[in-house]
Amino acid sequence: MTMFELSNVYFTFEILLAEMIFLFASPKRKYFALRYTFAFIACLGISYLFPMPPEFKYNAFYTLLRFLSLFALTVGGMALCFRSPLMPLFSACVSGYAAQHILYHVCVLIGKSELFRGFRIDGFLSRSNLLELVFMVPLYAILLLSFGFYAAKNKSFSKSDVRYFVISVFLVFLCIGYSRMATALGERNLTMISVYAITSCLLALFLQIFLKRMGELQRDNRTLEVLFAESKKQYQISKENMQMVNIKYHDLMKRVDSFGDRLTKEEIQSVRDVLHDYSSIPHTGSEALDVLLMQIRNRCETLGVELNYFGDGGELSFLAPTDVYSLFGNALDNAVEAVGRVNDPAKRVIEVVLERKGDIVNVSITNYFEGELEMNEGLPLTSKEQEPGYHGFGMSSIRMIVKKYGGSMSVSAENHIFTLGFYLVNAGTNS
Repeated sequence: MTMFELSNVYFTFEILLAEMIFLFASPKRKYFALRYTFAFIACLGISYLFPMPPEFKYNAFYTLLRFLSLFALTVGGMALCFRSPLMPLFSACVSGYAAQHILYHVCVLIGKSELFRGFRIDGFLSRSNLLELVFMVPLYAILLLSFGFYAAKNKSFSKSDVRYFVISVFLVFLCIGYSRMATALGERNLTMISVYAITSCLLALFLQIFLKRMGELQRDNRTLEVLFAESKKQYQISKENMQMVNIKYHDLMKRVDSFGDRLTKEEIQSVRDVLHDYSSIPHTGSEALDVLLMQIRNRCETLGVELNYFGDGGELSFLAPTDVYSLFGNALDNAVEAVGRVNDPAKRVIEVVLERKGDIVNVSITNYFEGELEMNEGLPLTSKEQEPGYHGFGMSSIRMIVKKYGGSMSVSAENHIFTLGFYLVNAGTNS
């Protein structure tokens, strides 16, 4: 058994470990440890049995086919272990291939240095294999810290942008194909080949992870702009409806008064009470907040939720009315959604507190919740199922408005009590 025959095993071993840099946070299948052990051993075993005819040792096309076949084998092994969709899974494996290729060419450059130029080794390890095993841990650690954790944080294993995927895959395979074939064909300038390969693979990783995330953020911002526009329309409609209800209420009260002797005082009072229940408008000091609270109140009554508001809405006068409506609307919408699932009627309570200290307006919205909250980037992920494609932006919208007014927000979830807190700065320029 020669080093030439074992090169497949070393390559597959390095690829399998490199792929874990980008897949470690991916959802795992049942019996993951057993599956991964089986896949790892099976991939190494099949790679060892991969045909290696001596006459094809320096054949460029066979070399390329061999490495791509072994890579495809590792993709199958990872699919056996992880529940990630096929495209993101393949994308992560391509990133792993790029990481392994970077390792290979870094070691090529190191091997050409004066320190290792005269270094020789006998046995089952070639000089390049030994260098790769030595430098694999620190290099993979660097790639894990710079790319792997970022990919895990943004859940790249669950989604993939086709454009960046195609570009990065094309770059990786173009780079790998060129460098492998150039080496096999006897290209002498190995230093330039290695520098090109490392640069291309790093660019592919950057495209696949960082630029893809930038694209997602741009799409999120466009979605938020659409939601802000819809919120503005909704505020105008709700405001007009409230004004209409108020007018109808006063008209009906006049008609009740005109009944005179046809109704008893008790009957008139009963009608007044019924009308009052449907037309009582909050008076917080902020018209936009009044419109919203009246709208939210109807949902609360349907769900048996008690909504308590404390504070002077007039302190929000430096905010645009549509910002008040959107800011508190998203916050209260999330609170009502959570409290509506609470089984204990005594805990179906939402409390809104607004207070001003100098130029700072502090707001806290507190409610009970049941179950466990999944957090992402410090914000709770939505549990809503309706209107796919737009949910999950409520908290982002709140944060954007808060930042617009020089403030900051925080969330806490302890003992099944959720608190959203934020402050706004009255700088005298936003009114």
